[in-house]
Amino acid sequence: MQLKFNAYNAISAQLQEAKAKVQQETPAFTTLQSATVPVGPSAPRKSRILLVWLFLAFLGTTLWAFYKDGHLKSLLGLS
Repeated sequence: MQLKFNAYNAISAQLQEAKAKVQQETPAFTTLQSATVPVGPSAPRKSRILLVWLFLAFLGTTLWAFYKDGHLKSLLGLS
């Protein structure tokens, strides 16, 4: 039991020394980088997204109108 206790104390002392060494090498103050402002937007443009959705809405509405009137099959050449 005494051998295990001595081994534990030795390892505990090594751990305390390692913690003290890390704390001694770590600087108390760090130099921060200055803030940077991006040149351009990082996300897609809102106007492009709006135009895509307007096109898809126009296309969907047109196809729905042709389907409702019964002209969609003849337009696609299905019958």
